[in-house]
Amino acid sequence: MSVSELPETRRAVRMSGLADRFDHLVGAVFSVPLAPAAHDLVLLPHVCHLLEEPATLIRRLVPALATGGTLAVIEPVPGGRDVAVHELALYLRTSGDRTHPPESYVD
Repeated sequence: MSVSELPETRRAVRMSGLADRFDHLVGAVFSVPLAPAAHDLVLLPHVCHLLEEPATLIRRLVPALATGGTLAVIEPVPGGRDVAVHELALYLRTSGDRTHPPESYVD
């Protein structure tokens, strides 16, 4: 989640009554401290397409999930209906300007 989305996300969590169950971990995705087996849900929105090896990040996050927890990777899928608009946005704001096929998220 980008820094620009954080205030909006915090507000939505507060309004939903889930503030006591929600942690915002701010920092670099490869170095922010993660407690093992501590999270029911880890959201990874629009990050993996920026990485050469997204499976490396996923391997780092999985141990932070509690038993039965969910890692939600939110990414456009190449060939999907909205991917052209997303790729144009990437081209305009990144140097990577690409999406990864689903198999690249699997180790």
